[in-house]
Amino acid sequence: MTSSDKPSGLPVNPSSTIFFRKMVPLPLWEGINNAKFKDRIGGGIALPRNFDSNPNLCELSRELRKNMTPEENKLWYQFLRNYDIHFSRQRVIGNYIADFYCRRANLVIEIDGAQHYTPDSIEYDKERTEFLKTCGIEVLRFLNKDINYNFENVCVYIDKIVKQRMG
Repeated sequence: MTSSDKPSGLPVNPSSTIFFRKMVPLPLWEGINNAKFKDRIGGGIALPRNFDSNPNLCELSRELRKNMTPEENKLWYQFLRNYDIHFSRQRVIGNYIADFYCRRANLVIEIDGAQHYTPDSIEYDKERTEFLKTCGIEVLRFLNKDINYNFENVCVYIDKIVKQRMG
């Protein structure tokens, strides 16, 4: 990789809220559709445990875990952290970082703040969701206000979807 191929840094919007762009492609992704990785849950692909091998994204995901939004913190510490089925925070999947990922249920949970409403971000989120769907991963999206004002129902809904996908 040449220095010109490396990401130039993490773009930020005018309010200094971080949003994501595609990063360096992962060579591992090319062979992931082979039978070795076929998922027994939901008919998709089970991602290999070493899928987060992109060092640029691994370091970024560590930073994001340290600096989660208040809504991400609330969902993590009040629900997902002690949930019966394991969830990961800020998990690298392909060229993306998911807010929360449950490997056993092939489920991603995204908490969308104001930065997700720009035309570029809407297109980016659509592209990421399509990518995750091709992996057999369902994406649940919640607004910050859902977490802040309807937290109990969000938790009930997540629990229902996890149980359906575990089936």
